[in-house]
Amino acid sequence: MSKKNILISIFVPVLTAGLVLLLLFLCTMSVVKLNFVDESGNVFKEKTVVRSIYNMTLDAEELVGYNFESWEGVEGESFELDGYGSHEFDIHYETDALTMPIIKITTEDHRAINSKEDYTNCTVSVMNTEEEYAFSDAVAGIRLRGNSTLLGDKKPYRIKFDKKQGMLGLNNGNEYKSWVLLAEWYDYSLSRNSLNFYIGSQLDFYCSDFAYVEMFLNGDYKGVYLLCEQQQINEGRIDIEEYEEGVTQELDTGYLLENDYYYYESEDYWIENNVDGKVEDVYHWLIKSDTTKPEQMEYIQAYMQRVYDALYGDATREEIEALLDVNSAVDMTILQLINCNTDANSSFYVFKDAGGVLFFGAPWDGDMCFANLRHATFPGGGIILNHLLQKLYEREWFFELVKQRWSELSYLETATQEFLQNIVTTYEAEFERNFSIYNQLGRSNFFAHVDEVATFKSQKDASQYLQNWLANRFEYLNTLLA
Repeated sequence: MSKKNILISIFVPVLTAGLVLLLLFLCTMSVVKLNFVDESGNVFKEKTVVRSIYNMTLDAEELVGYNFESWEGVEGESFELDGYGSHEFDIHYETDALTMPIIKITTEDHRAINSKEDYTNCTVSVMNTEEEYAFSDAVAGIRLRGNSTLLGDKKPYRIKFDKKQGMLGLNNGNEYKSWVLLAEWYDYSLSRNSLNFYIGSQLDFYCSDFAYVEMFLNGDYKGVYLLCEQQQINEGRIDIEEYEEGVTQELDTGYLLENDYYYYESEDYWIENNVDGKVEDVYHWLIKSDTTKPEQMEYIQAYMQRVYDALYGDATREEIEALLDVNSAVDMTILQLINCNTDANSSFYVFKDAGGVLFFGAPWDGDMCFANLRHATFPGGGIILNHLLQKLYEREWFFELVKQRWSELSYLETATQEFLQNIVTTYEAEFERNFSIYNQLGRSNFFAHVDEVATFKSQKDASQYLQNWLANRFEYLNTLLA
């Protein structure tokens, strides 16, 4: 017998025996499809598990944000399969509702959300709130938003409903299509944006309303988010005239502008203004309103250039007041004196109504404020202001207006502390649950974070750091603006 035939005579029986054993093993296995069903009867998750003769036990999973209720037709949290083959079971869970409202978002076919430009079809439901604010399966689209925050594990989103929809009674119950969910990924206190909005609401300009929510996406718990408003021209929001073909004036109409580091992402819809004609000193502004005709862009760029020429030149108070609203500039200066916003020259909004002057308003993007970054702490001195406000601040008459306005806001020192402490005590359980799914506490997740971030073991620790810094900051400003 040849060597080849000998090998075949050995290999074939071994292979046959192996296949027989494999078939016998497969006959002892069970393939189980699990349907996870919530209190509304919706299947929010599906899973397939395999069990063998060595382990026929099915255990109810612990899901963050849910409480196990029951297996379909079976008692207890665990049970033994009574046979091999294919099985399918419904397993029922109830959403674990604590203090916060809950927003549930389900995308079409459970598709991933991976675009900043294109919306993914979805439905939105709100629960665990007053009956008048709760609703189910409102049709909408959802997309990513933001820039640096998108680098984190917890993504921020923009929701756009098909029909105008109120959200938790925000903004006096007004209904809008667009809303925003902020992730607060870089802020372990989860309260800098809300604090920024709160202070803004005490000043004399439009500021987003907000509410804390726990968010579920396609059935998975995603943590605590800040629900707030989209920065846009709209009645009750930035309430200025929006250009409309054939209805409003073409040039002297409403303009919403954003000073933004990422202006270049918006194709051609931005303008630039220079200081003393120097190319190296150019500031860019995104056009956020429906005013993108070439002649409209030329108009607002020319208007903004007049503002720059006045502030960077030796214009008188009267000449400046003919171009911009000084009171809004005073209020925005005070906000930035308090928050030490490292992004003072980004996500910074101004707007001009038809026939009016330039207004400062709609504060935004506060998660890096209030000493969250090591290069912008300044508890006992130092300021960061948007470049336009800085040029105003250097004028004696404007500084006197800031001091006068500060004297009217003495209550803020106590009010802001109470605001922050109320967040800590009201939502302790939700914050703990949020951090249970994100590996953040005890380390920094941003290269510029203050060193103290690595010492925080809870939201309460992070908030205490913020409260201590804020107390020192008010002490400094009380002296500076006395």
